[in-house]
Amino acid sequence: MDIQALYSKLQADGLSARTVRYVHSTLSSSLKHAVKWRILPQNPAGFVDLPRQQRREMQALTPEQARAFLTAASKDRYGLLSAFAMATGMRPGEYLALTWEDIDFDAGTDKPYVLALPIVAVGTFER
Repeated sequence: MDIQALYSKLQADGLSARTVRYVHSTLSSSLKHAVKWRILPQNPAGFVDLPRQQRREMQALTPEQARAFLTAASKDRYGLLSAFAMATGMRPGEYLALTWEDIDFDAGTDKPYVLALPIVAVGTFER
């Protein structure tokens, strides 16, 4: 099996450099275990050239796009969560890890990652 040829074919088939790198990570990890268990003398995935990832500038939504998003999200069962994510700029791993103790409804918080005001402005919920 020619790993370099596999990666080239994946890219030729339209997969992104990021996806090819994910494939490499999985394959390399598996082969690393084969080396550890002395099935292979060395990890052949360590000798390939990985495709470069394109760095792209993040594009923020315009105010009109943000309003359209919030209008559409308000009709979805996760609309409040989507609005909270947009209002705070939190990533999923951050807002999904929040607990009730992290939220200060009196707004006098020393926790910079908590914004309670957008929740009140978008909808209601119960503890």
